[in-house]
Amino acid sequence: MRPRIQLLSAELIGRILGEAFELLMNPGVRIGSAVVELLQSAGVASELRTMTGWRVCPS
Repeated sequence: MRPRIQLLSAELIGRILGEAFELLMNPGVRIGSAVVELLQSAGVASELRTMTGWRVCPS
C-alpha cells in the first residue's frame, strides 16, 4: 500500500472548485472567436458578443 498525504479536506476542495466555477461564470472570461466556435461545436451555449468579448453560459 502506498503512503498518502491529504492536505485538503473533501469539503474544502469542493468549496474551492465551486468558487472557481463561480468566477468563471461571473465576471466571466474573455475568449477568442475560434474558441467560441470550438465550444459551440461541443454543444456549449454562448451569449451574443459584447464589447468585452463572449460570455459562455452553462447549458
